[in-house]
Amino acid sequence: MLWDCIAYDYCCGNRHPATDAEDARVQDAMFEALVGMLSSNHPEILRGAIHGLGHLEHRDGNRMIRELIASSRDLRPEVRTYAAQVLEGHFQ
Repeated sequence: MLWDCIAYDYCCGNRHPATDAEDARVQDAMFEALVGMLSSNHPEILRGAIHGLGHLEHRDGNRMIRELIASSRDLRPEVRTYAAQVLEGHFQ
C-alpha cells in the first residue's frame, strides 16, 4: 500500500522530524493528506488513512485516530475496531 512505502520510514527511524526540518515538513504534508482522507465514507479509504497515520507517527496522529473512534459518524464496526488496533500498535 502507498502509505506503507512513504510513511514507514518515520516509524522505523529512517526519518527524523524532530531534528531534520525537511523530514518534518514532509511528515506534516503527509499528515494533512491522511487527515483529509478521514472525511471519506468509504471504509477502505478510512482503513488506508488510519494505517498511514499509524506508520507516520506524527505528533497528532493518535489524537486524530482517537477522535475518529469517538465521533458520532456512522462508521462500520470493523473500521472502529481497526482504528483501535492501530492505536495499540497492531497493523494488518
